[in-house]
Amino acid sequence: MRILEKFILPFCFCIVLLLNYTVAESQQLSGSVAKGDGKWVYLLEYYGRNLQLTDSAKIKDSKVVFKKNQEPGFYRLSLDKENGVTLILGKEQVVFAADATSFVSSVKLSNSKENAAYFKYLEANNNFSVKVNEINARIRQFAEANGTNNDKFNKMLQGEKALFDSLNNIRQAILDDLAAKEKGSFIASIISYLEFKGSESEEAYLSGFSQKGINLLRGDQIYNRVSIYLQNFVFGRSTQYLPKAEALLASLPTDSAIRELTYQALIDNLQSVDQSTAVALAKKYDKEFPRKGALARYSAILNIEPEVGDDAPDIVLQNADGKTMKLTDLRGKVVLIDFWASWCGPCRRENPNVVKVYEQYKSKGFDIYSVSLDNSKDRWIEAIAKDNLGWPSHVSDLKGWQSAGAALYKVRGIPATFLVDQKGKIIAKNLRGPYLEQKLEELFR
Repeated sequence: MRILEKFILPFCFCIVLLLNYTVAESQQLSGSVAKGDGKWVYLLEYYGRNLQLTDSAKIKDSKVVFKKNQEPGFYRLSLDKENGVTLILGKEQVVFAADATSFVSSVKLSNSKENAAYFKYLEANNNFSVKVNEINARIRQFAEANGTNNDKFNKMLQGEKALFDSLNNIRQAILDDLAAKEKGSFIASIISYLEFKGSESEEAYLSGFSQKGINLLRGDQIYNRVSIYLQNFVFGRSTQYLPKAEALLASLPTDSAIRELTYQALIDNLQSVDQSTAVALAKKYDKEFPRKGALARYSAILNIEPEVGDDAPDIVLQNADGKTMKLTDLRGKVVLIDFWASWCGPCRRENPNVVKVYEQYKSKGFDIYSVSLDNSKDRWIEAIAKDNLGWPSHVSDLKGWQSAGAALYKVRGIPATFLVDQKGKIIAKNLRGPYLEQKLEELFR
């Protein structure tokens, strides 16, 4: 939901993280697996959020020894190459014990202060994530029940934001204490790398992407740092999404792994907020890294969403009175296809701008085809009246995010708009405020 983009926070520090650590001697992983003789145990390494097999060992007399030296960092120990347990390999000789009949739940690690610190780190962040999810659920429920363009919602939002800040302060205090106690550990460096100080400038935070002493290529570091950056410096400023993303990428070495993983992090974070930006970045990613599977990874947004220059797919839905209204009925006019909803705060805030350009250009051949992603007919009709949306083409199947129109245009975030010319060609996307006004002025001058 676009209305919550500043408040739905991607705290997902629980996958894996890796630091570049100087190892005095070769690390080694060994252990025992009961009831597993003849089976293989697999060790997988992380590249960004992806896993790849790096070693394997056969269980013999319940014993397992991995002899291949690994780079320091986080790995997954698995009996089936899919499900497993994340652990750190570093300076310590890590020993594990497990049972083949319930491998994941039975794995126990010993002889490893690093892994003990890591589990404390996970516990603090997982507990926090549970609370954040509860906050987000309450905000969504309240918005759907009461709308967002009112004082009641704003007051509720302020309260939940205050609770979030309090929980985040508690979490950070726990992590700071852990970093102090485990000074020099992987986790201490991770905490320092991912911590965002409220007074930190955008320039200062961006400079930390290439912080020395941290191997950014394995785990969630890049993903989470990108998420924190977007939440604190970019989200809420939709016209800046693509320029900010491109500026960040431009600061990273060409054809580098960190640049590739930053592409992935940006696309993953942005595709539910601004699909057009995610598509633009996915295309650039595929062009720069053609062998990295960008087309397969992002096929849902790369191959289907209508683009500028495409024929606008026809939408056939009913208005509030049950009358069928087709997009193609407006052929011969310049048409703004506007995907919105009564519960969408950014949509409602943009509506005065849309009303303004409609009144200014309707006599010159401009029209609007509004597709609502509402579930409630009453709230839909009420919002049309309250926002003075005077054009006749208002349609909805009242299926929310399952709207047939939204599915046809692959809309994953609103407001979303497509500007269509007199011949039915898409000539622009997601123009808002002065940008929409400027484009119409060019077309009708």
